[in-house]
Amino acid sequence: MGDDFDISVVARVTYISLGIIVEACFAAVLAPGTPSAALRARFLGFARSVANYTSSALRGKGDSATLQGLIAATVELDAVVEFASASSPDVGRRLGQLRAAIAAATTQLIFAGAFERHPQSPVSSDVADAFASLAADPSAEAPSLRAARELASISASAPESLSSLRLRRLVDAAESSLQLASSRKIALSPRSMRRFRIERAAAVNAARAFLAVIAASVFWIESAWSSGGSVVVIVAIVVSLFASRPDGVSAGIGFVQGAVAAIVVAGLCSFVLLPAVSGFPALASIVAPFLIAGGIAMRFPKTVAAASSFTLFVWDLIAPDKTLYVDFSEFANGALALLLGIACGTLMFAIIFPYRPVRLRKTILGAMRRNVVSLAADPRRSSHQDWLRIGAERVARHAAASRGAPAETRDHEFQTLLAGMTVGIAVLTLSGLSGREPSSARTVAALLHVVSLDRQDRLAAIALRAEHKLLRLGEDARFSPDRQQDFILGPIACADIGRLAGS
Repeated sequence: MGDDFDISVVARVTYISLGIIVEACFAAVLAPGTPSAALRARFLGFARSVANYTSSALRGKGDSATLQGLIAATVELDAVVEFASASSPDVGRRLGQLRAAIAAATTQLIFAGAFERHPQSPVSSDVADAFASLAADPSAEAPSLRAARELASISASAPESLSSLRLRRLVDAAESSLQLASSRKIALSPRSMRRFRIERAAAVNAARAFLAVIAASVFWIESAWSSGGSVVVIVAIVVSLFASRPDGVSAGIGFVQGAVAAIVVAGLCSFVLLPAVSGFPALASIVAPFLIAGGIAMRFPKTVAAASSFTLFVWDLIAPDKTLYVDFSEFANGALALLLGIACGTLMFAIIFPYRPVRLRKTILGAMRRNVVSLAADPRRSSHQDWLRIGAERVARHAAASRGAPAETRDHEFQTLLAGMTVGIAVLTLSGLSGREPSSARTVAALLHVVSLDRQDRLAAIALRAEHKLLRLGEDARFSPDRQQDFILGPIACADIGRLAGS
């Protein structure tokens, strides 16, 4: 018994290792350099979308739904970058730089969103034309951004126009994003990124998994079914997969659909197609089309759950090592165990702390408010990149949870999240300014103290006072032009905090 077990373990480790090696070899031979090329194409497409939105927002025609989708897309783009870095040394070396480019693009989107509902600079339309040119031809980024920067600098020459200063800040973020994404000379070390976590959700998922496995085990013991152990294993697998989905029940339904398709395909292959042929070429020609189709379907959000289930279970159901003789009762037992395991996992997600989008949205909004307050109390708690990444994850989670909500409610809640991200950027900007310019420290500390107390009734007045003080400091003739330029960021940040007070 022990020898048989050792042989089985060695065999399984061997074929898993061989599969990884074969996949890596095929990827290296058939698709050399693909991760870098595909990533560049992905960045260009994203940059085009961001430039399009920026152009529309500067004309006062921005759409909140588009902005929400683009901010949520930065989370997906970050995941693509991380996966590409694992398979491409070139992308791995540039991981920190590419993450910084995504953060700068997120900043650009947030700054562009401010132009939707607030007064426009006199040259906003001209800058919008420059961004429209960039959207039409991302490869012409240098002349387009140079024109935008010149226009923004001319507009910013009027000291009373904070709107014009915001315009130049927007152009700076766009330029930074494109330079970081395209340059190979900027060395930024990659570091681990903080993620948005809901501790209660983790505890709930643990309770679901525990109860699901207990229920399946009790069923196995009481029924004495020979395939009961398979049900327990399948339950353990699917509840761990469902836990990573926003809505475990919807994922469970998709998994059931994929499992049914896998059973049909496996039955067709096992009892009709494979018994009539022999040899590996015939096996590959019959099975490969189904696996390729499943892999393609996994690329689309609407079919990812069903396709994942199909590709995960169809090969095990076919069991190509048993094609000489397939026992129908054994096949039926395996298929039934698969369906029961998925159904048990789905049922647990449906009856134990069921998915409630309204509660999730309230949790996300509450977490944003608390984080703004804690960030103002201690700005060292987060970096710009971490703040933007966590904010983007919240926007993505909120977008998924608000699909059935009224449009007015969805837009209001998104604007609240956007306000929180903007205030967080302002807090970090002011904290950095006070560190570089000691003369601003007292003014900044007073404002951040009010933000940390969440005193919305006093915030607008204190922010306006801080804005005027920092403007005066920036106009002080004793400071060099570079230091005066540095001070420009402070009044804009104060104005952002005051403008969004009560949001």
